[in-house]
Amino acid sequence: MDNNGQLHIKGFQIDWDVIETDSYLQKIESIAGLDQLEFHKPITFFVGENGSGKSTLLEAIAVAYGFSVCNDFGSWRRKLL
Repeated sequence: MDNNGQLHIKGFQIDWDVIETDSYLQKIESIAGLDQLEFHKPITFFVGENGSGKSTLLEAIAVAYGFSVCNDFGSWRRKLL
């Protein structure tokens, strides 16, 4: 727990020996050779099934903070006040 009583992930490790050699995880170039990753600041993950609204929620947060966002169809939305 951090100072505010919140739980945060401090990092993770990948045990490549337990991941099958034909797994798609073995083919992701950005994590190839990565054995562990540490986080030095609190982070948040959005996890859910396809179509559950993860991207919509993230876009809504971005718009609320004044960012312009682009959806899958290339149209732009701006913060409305």
